[in-house]
Amino acid sequence: MDKGSACFDFYIQFYTNAKETPIEDYRTEWKVKDSPFLKVGRVTFPKQTFDTEKQNTFCENLSFNPWRALTTHRPLGSLNRVRHSLYQAISGYRHSKNHAASEEPTDTEVK
Repeated sequence: MDKGSACFDFYIQFYTNAKETPIEDYRTEWKVKDSPFLKVGRVTFPKQTFDTEKQNTFCENLSFNPWRALTTHRPLGSLNRVRHSLYQAISGYRHSKNHAASEEPTDTEVK
């Protein structure tokens, strides 16, 4: 990203009914005709230098968790319940191996 910015668009599909968009049957593909994608946001990262030892250490000790959201926006279904447990286990393992505390990021980090 030292040569230019990058952006990511975020889309969602709404649950419509148990037949076309089942939550508990992850094998069923949700067809666009049944539940069109809706763009809900864009995250833009400006051109920047972030590949430093301090920043890499900071990032290595973060844990991605899609359950850090409003309750109504959290992942649903049996597959996501398994993912939740797996994410927690992997994060715990990585923090243990890195001898690092699990910390939540804030908006005040300047690395």
